[in-house]
Amino acid sequence: MKTCICGNSVKPESTTTLCFWEEDYCSMYCRLYAERDLEKVNRADVLEATGSTHYKNFSGMWDYPKISSECVTCNEEVVLSKTQYHSKPYCSPKCYSMIPRNPKVRKAIFPFTMLRIMRHRHRYYTGEQQWLSGNNMYEIMQRMGGHPHKNPYSMLMRIWAKRGLLLEKEAQHIDERGSKRPQKQYKFNPAFLEVPLGKAFYELAGAKWE
Repeated sequence: MKTCICGNSVKPESTTTLCFWEEDYCSMYCRLYAERDLEKVNRADVLEATGSTHYKNFSGMWDYPKISSECVTCNEEVVLSKTQYHSKPYCSPKCYSMIPRNPKVRKAIFPFTMLRIMRHRHRYYTGEQQWLSGNNMYEIMQRMGGHPHKNPYSMLMRIWAKRGLLLEKEAQHIDERGSKRPQKQYKFNPAFLEVPLGKAFYELAGAKWE
């Protein structure tokens, strides 16, 4: 089992892991902490900066700093901490509730999570690892609690490729016996990397973005 930079075990197979598609870190916090080459901060310095008169009592205590991330719905700031909200995806209850309320998408949390995974792979993987088939996605999504037993992802990925949020290509699948068969694969369209994912999820499905 892989160990995260913080010492925790990385458990992508666990159904209790919020970012169950993250295979290198135990949380989004730790990924950003490593990417930004951050260091622990002296608790006394933090308390002094906030105006506390007791800051000297905490000299020598070191904490993980708070980290600024972005909301997966609207791209507004989300503040992550190591001990709480380490993988918080939304900036507000409004953004949290907008995804399942998309009037043009059935069971919207599943395709939206699929798109989050595709964007994650485009950002943090290279080459062929950015491309996934419907079967690949189904295997990853099985880690999500309450997941449907049938595989809908070949269809869902084809739909979102037609809408422009994914790119599609023809590939070959080689099974355990070495037999080959044609297979479609998909990756996130880089033209939408800086667009709020919630906004694209609404507008490309034909729904009004609030």
